[in-house]
Amino acid sequence: MSEYVGFKVLGDLPRERFGQGLRDHLEPIVYRCTHLGLAASIAVDLAKHLGIVSAQVDGEDSVGRQKLRLLEPDEVADRACAIAQALVHGFNQREWLLHVPDPVPRKKDEKEKELED
Repeated sequence: MSEYVGFKVLGDLPRERFGQGLRDHLEPIVYRCTHLGLAASIAVDLAKHLGIVSAQVDGEDSVGRQKLRLLEPDEVADRACAIAQALVHGFNQREWLLHVPDPVPRKKDEKEKELED
C-alpha cells in the first residue's frame, strides 16, 4: 500500500522562535493513499485465522495415526479470498451492504446541474 507523510502544526509557533525548534511544534502524520475494500478486509481477517488452524490430511504416521499439515501461505490466501468473495456476493444478494453518501458534500459539475433542471 502506498503512503504519504505530512506534518501537523501543534499550536502556534512563536514568531521569535520561527526557524528554530520546529521539531517541537510539528507532528508527523502518515496518510494511506490506498485502502482495503470490504472483501479484502474480510480476507485479511480470515487469513489470520486460517493460517493458524487450517490443515489438510497428509497421510499417516508410523503408528497409523492421521497426519495433518498446515496450509501453505498461498493456499491460505486463496482460501481466504474465495470465502471473502462468496461472503460479499451473499451480502449483495441479500442487500445487506449499505451505501452511504460522501461525508463532505461535493460540488456539482455542469452535467449534474443540467440533469436536475
